[in-house]
Amino acid sequence: SDEAPITNPFNRMPHYVTGDYTKNQTFLEDLEYSRALDCLVKGCADLFFTDARGLVCLGKRKVQPQADWWMLGGRMKAGDTIQEAAGRNAKRETGLSVDPSRWTFVCAQTMLWQFRKQSPEGNGTADIGVIMTATLSDEEVL
Repeated sequence: SDEAPITNPFNRMPHYVTGDYTKNQTFLEDLEYSRALDCLVKGCADLFFTDARGLVCLGKRKVQPQADWWMLGGRMKAGDTIQEAAGRNAKRETGLSVDPSRWTFVCAQTMLWQFRKQSPEGNGTADIGVIMTATLSDEEVL
């Protein structure tokens, strides 16, 4: 057929920037960050790695909010594209440098966690998570 393939507009996550946005390096100390967690929903870029056979690669987290087997990932920073946040989180969690072009949007979801790492732990935390996937080469899996 000579028809162009139909692309699914929901198979991507657009990133809009209005005006000249400048990224900042603001860092919140633990007490201030804990208070922010009580009031705000944080954005996360979580990583759904697969190998060439399609097997899912999970990580065992050491800290709350999910101290168990789970997708790797973490917070986004203000001004990040999802691909930038996913790449930074992949580098921090695995040591792998994943080119932004390799990331594919999977879905976005909200999560409410009963516990969190920061005190008071029982206050929990709320996230909006964007899940990105990349296929790892045999060399990257080793």
